[in-house]
Amino acid sequence: MSNHLRKSGVTDTAPRSRSKKWIATGIAGLTGVVALGMVAGSNAGAMTRLDDIGGQQSQKDGSGWEGREGAERGPHATSVPCDATALVAAINTANQFLGGTLKLARGCTYELRNGTANNGLPPITTDITIQGEHSTIERAFDLASAAPTLFRIFQVNAGGNLRLADVTLRNGLVTSVPGGGAMLVQAGGRAEVKNVKFAQNNARGPGGINGGALTNLGTTVIKDSKFTLNNGGQNGGAVYNTGTLTVEKSHFETNRVSGAANNGGGGIASAGGSVVVRESTFVGNQSAGDGGGLLLTSGTGEISDSTFRLNVAINNGGGVANDGGTLSLRNVKFLENTAAAGAGGGLYTAAGTTTTILPAEGEWPGKLSEWGHSESGKDKGGKEEESKKDEKAKKEDGGKGSTATDKTEKSEGHGGGDGGKPVDDEKWAAGEKSAEGDKLADFAGPDADEKLAQHRGTIFYGNVAGNAVTGGGAIYNAGTITIADSLLLRNQAGGNGGGLNNAVTGVAVIQRSVITENQASNTGGGIFNLNATAGSVTIDTRTLVFRNNPNNCAGPGTPIANCQG
Repeated sequence: MSNHLRKSGVTDTAPRSRSKKWIATGIAGLTGVVALGMVAGSNAGAMTRLDDIGGQQSQKDGSGWEGREGAERGPHATSVPCDATALVAAINTANQFLGGTLKLARGCTYELRNGTANNGLPPITTDITIQGEHSTIERAFDLASAAPTLFRIFQVNAGGNLRLADVTLRNGLVTSVPGGGAMLVQAGGRAEVKNVKFAQNNARGPGGINGGALTNLGTTVIKDSKFTLNNGGQNGGAVYNTGTLTVEKSHFETNRVSGAANNGGGGIASAGGSVVVRESTFVGNQSAGDGGGLLLTSGTGEISDSTFRLNVAINNGGGVANDGGTLSLRNVKFLENTAAAGAGGGLYTAAGTTTTILPAEGEWPGKLSEWGHSESGKDKGGKEEESKKDEKAKKEDGGKGSTATDKTEKSEGHGGGDGGKPVDDEKWAAGEKSAEGDKLADFAGPDADEKLAQHRGTIFYGNVAGNAVTGGGAIYNAGTITIADSLLLRNQAGGNGGGLNNAVTGVAVIQRSVITENQASNTGGGIFNLNATAGSVTIDTRTLVFRNNPNNCAGPGTPIANCQG
């Protein structure tokens, strides 16, 4: 995180420059700065791309960025000296000449001191690539937090296409809608940011402003980037989205949404459109309302191969809150998140929503003996039936030997390959260990973090829901949820449902999952069901619910089959 602080140790290649207002800056502002005086010659009226004109040229760009649909990059990048006025002029010229590629001075800090219409740099109106060269573009830290020195760094207008790489955007500040402390992508605009650091940006003002670092109303792709110490006054401490947002291999840490209790999404808030998150981490983000890490209020969301850890929602959904959309999760780790005064320490799903935790790849959850139990007798019968089917298949195959049994062994979950050792149901309900080992021990020792990271499937571990009436230490569900191939382990509820709290409107289907060692202050240590409708909570025979405190399943709703005690 220290890399994102003002005193980051980056050495400027030249003294900090002070930008002037760019509203009237055009090609003339570049003359003698980036050696583009030729533009004012006979070709000045021709609509030619800036990087085709040339200027002070670098070697041919070889960054190999993805997502360059239909764009001609040109053989050269125009170098921009370590001077904020030169950067303003270069963007103006690129806009006028149908785009181009700009290369910033390595390690430079471009200090912006003035803005126009809430923007420190000219809005992007065409196809522009900026190679940051590990430079920083910032709103000067000594400026007053009042007009006319309130501005973000970048705005991408409709028809604009910004590709930005290897740069830090810092200390942007806006106090009016549509927000976006460092960057605003308007409807019809597109941005792709790669290896970009968004730090200490703010969107705040009367009534609350969205997107502490970035507001996306168009299409934005974020790759290999970091968001730290950004603050949103309403929704989206780091990012607010109503368009199409894709986040890959990026990190969100200590971002915050302040203000009223209905404000949310400490890391990301998405309202309409779509958000896709892959291979990313959300750590220590905070929301005044719902969704310490991520809030989905409408539209669709997809999260895969990602981790939410130590995030806090003052209200609901310490890790993720689905307040009104359709959400899918696969191989997501919810670790030690907190819903301080609300429900759903790891995940919160509101009435009318649909949430699906998708199956993991490969065999899950493994053998019963790996979880400290011998195989249940009821599964043995199923195995014998599969064996008979396999023998029949072999005969029909002319004795060549079918592989059906092998496939069944791999896909059966905990019922397969365990030797058919029955255990007394009372001992099973009491959580008696077998002598073959206890997989839960993997998550208690010094290597617990590594084991959690390596574990297949979705994990809810150590999450806390503080509300004494509701609960749901791992999950609070008032909508429709499918939970597959998931581990709910050592979560806590101040109310009911240490693992899962299924509300009066909730419908939950649980498949091939393990719910164990969770705790509720009231009742339903594993699962608490408040819905009296038949089938409101269903558990398949390969789901294990055991060793929860004070009991495994409880509640005034319909009793839950396949859940003892």
